[in-house]
Amino acid sequence: TINNQFIDLKIINAMVEDNIYLNIVDNNIKQSHIQKLRIKDKQLQIRIILQGMLEKLNHSRNEKRIYNKNEISIEYEENVEESLLNKQDQHLKYICITLDEKYLNENKYLNDIFNNAFCKKFYEPDLENRFYELFNREYTSGLDKIYLKNKTMETILYVLDKIKKIDELNFIGLNDEDINRIKKA
Repeated sequence: TINNQFIDLKIINAMVEDNIYLNIVDNNIKQSHIQKLRIKDKQLQIRIILQGMLEKLNHSRNEKRIYNKNEISIEYEENVEESLLNKQDQHLKYICITLDEKYLNENKYLNDIFNNAFCKKFYEPDLENRFYELFNREYTSGLDKIYLKNKTMETILYVLDKIKKIDELNFIGLNDEDINRIKKA
C-alpha cells in the first residue's frame, strides 16, 4: 500500500511461476502525474481494465494507448520505453499479467502465435464482477500463492482462447465491428 500526495495505491505483485508475473492494481489518483516505467525486454502482457481508464505513452513510437473499462488487451513487444499518464481523480482497477522472454522461449507454441509485435484489444462486459474476488480477498496465508497461480493461469487460458476465436472470426471475413454486433445480439 502506498498513500502519498499523488496516489492511494493498493497493489499485489506476485511471481506466480518462473517468469510469469501478476499485478493486481487498485489506484486512486489524487494528483495528475507521469510515471515512467522500466524498459521492458521481449514480453507478452495481458491487461484487464475493471474500472477507470488507463493511458500509456510509448516513447519508442511516440504513441499514446488508451485502455478502457471492460477491455482486455494483449500486447507482444520488446525493448519498450513507456510511461503511465495518471490523471487526477481517476480510480483505476486493473490486472496485468506478464510473460517474460524466457517463458516465451521455453513455450514455443506462444512464439508461434505471437511472432510479431502487436496489440489486440477486445471488450468483455462485466469484468469487475468476474474478478471481484481477486481485489477483495485477504491475502494472509501461503495458500494464497496457489490461488493466485491458478487464477493467473486460468486468465491466460481464457484470454488466449478469446484471441484465437476472434482471429478465426476475422479469418472468415468478419471485422471487429461485426464481431461486436454479434456479441451484443
